[in-house]
Amino acid sequence: THDDVQRDFGIASERVSNGVERARFERPSAARVSQLRRRLGLEEGEPVLVSFGGIEPRKNTLRLLDAFLALRTQLPVRWLIVGGASILDHSAYRDAFEQRLSTCSDADKRAIVCTGVLSEHDITAAYALASVVAAPSLREGFGLVALEALAASVPLVASRQPPFTEYLDDECAFLVDPEDTSAIVAALSAALQGSPERVQNGLACARRFAWDNVARQHESFYRSLSIASPVSVRRRSSHA
Repeated sequence: THDDVQRDFGIASERVSNGVERARFERPSAARVSQLRRRLGLEEGEPVLVSFGGIEPRKNTLRLLDAFLALRTQLPVRWLIVGGASILDHSAYRDAFEQRLSTCSDADKRAIVCTGVLSEHDITAAYALASVVAAPSLREGFGLVALEALAASVPLVASRQPPFTEYLDDECAFLVDPEDTSAIVAALSAALQGSPERVQNGLACARRFAWDNVARQHESFYRSLSIASPVSVRRRSSHA
């Protein structure tokens, strides 16, 4: 987004990261998790891949479908596609997804659950149900899903490109070329086999982005504006 603003408007904007609510993801409600599992028809202990953001081009959902189907030849994994609300029209892309899915076996079709929009509490539970979170996005603003997955101690597969590479590395996540289906399959398979060291490193990474830390970054930036131009800041504040 910083690069887009610079290119399109010629403005060099300052960057302050997003944040994650640690307690929400580190201590989800066991009752809510069990309730969501039952509602979605998931079995206790079965491997579950979860992606967030619905079915749309920037989320790379079609390629993730191909990766999921290839993964299904190795493991009886399920896939939860969470979300899908958008102000943009992704109907053509969704039609392509449904067309591809129509060629699959009935077992593969049943293995995919599109949840639609979930409440905040159920989103938290969805992370707790995940054996791996997949975010091989082609484009993101920040990629908050990645931080939330790490905070929930879930193995993460994400794109080896900005913005993910600005705060993730191979020590805390499985980073892949989002246009390489075989690389996505390999990373998902590795993540499902378990990677406790990456999970611990990921949790430590997420904790660095706790909201109290991020709030201090915001405060520091606002103070720098006040020092640089106190009059203009006061004027702006009076119209807020």
